[in-house]
Amino acid sequence: MNATWPLVRLTINQTGIAIEPSSRATAPLLQVFGLSDIKFGWAEIASIHPRRSKLPPWLLSNGICLSADGKELIWWAASRANAQEILGDVESFVPGKVTLYP
Repeated sequence: MNATWPLVRLTINQTGIAIEPSSRATAPLLQVFGLSDIKFGWAEIASIHPRRSKLPPWLLSNGICLSADGKELIWWAASRANAQEILGDVESFVPGKVTLYP
């Protein structure tokens, strides 16, 4: 799955990572596509690493890829700095599972 703001929001806390609708207005739209709240506990996550797309840099070309239960979730963070900040936040909870930018 690929996700980004403004349709959904990324939440990182002590229990894990969640992708949720960003508002009540977007929730029904996401349900039409079979997407509701997606939550992963830290124990479920196999790895988290930077992801770059082949899009031009001014588009959503930097993100993080989360691997869990044989599936991948890509959160497009727009800039490399945003992606690096997210990776740093995640690393504080699961340091052995995060690969940072070189």
